[in-house]
Amino acid sequence: MVAKLLVVAGDRLHPALVDDAELERGLAAHLERLSIRLRHGLPVHNPLLREVKERYPDVHVVAGELAALLEPQLGQSVTDDEIGFLTMYLSGAMERARLRPRRRVLVVCPSGMATAWVLVSRIQAEFPEFDLVQVLSEGDYEELDDRNYDLVITTVPVPEHSAPVVVVNPLLSAGDVARVNAAAH
Repeated sequence: MVAKLLVVAGDRLHPALVDDAELERGLAAHLERLSIRLRHGLPVHNPLLREVKERYPDVHVVAGELAALLEPQLGQSVTDDEIGFLTMYLSGAMERARLRPRRRVLVVCPSGMATAWVLVSRIQAEFPEFDLVQVLSEGDYEELDDRNYDLVITTVPVPEHSAPVVVVNPLLSAGDVARVNAAAH
């Protein structure tokens, strides 16, 4: 069954997943535990479900498709918490192999670079999949000719040129993280 799931994941997300031995081992072990939980009616809770769904919406959809394939084998419905765990295995494999497209991000702050570096460290912690292209002052952004980036994260309102602009607090609140995530996907 795991091989079949990997083929579907490979078709829907990236062909390299089919040959990922670590993903295969992890899924096999998880499905064994899932089968035991279902057989004995043991509850499961995924405390990261909301965050996983927000951060990897495309992978979560595919994990739901895999769960639908599992249900006839298991004889029961697979819960959303379990779909979240499947999402974590798949997205972890994609991050590990750098299969997710990297977003090129520009950071803009008014002029104080101290604010910018606080924001940069928060972005790197929350979004390790981002490539931070450049950190600019507001004035330098206005003069920028090179538009080779996918997203602008800024602490001040700036005009949108070739990519979405998300205005955030330098400390990057939970609401800011959600807005950046939505703009990036």
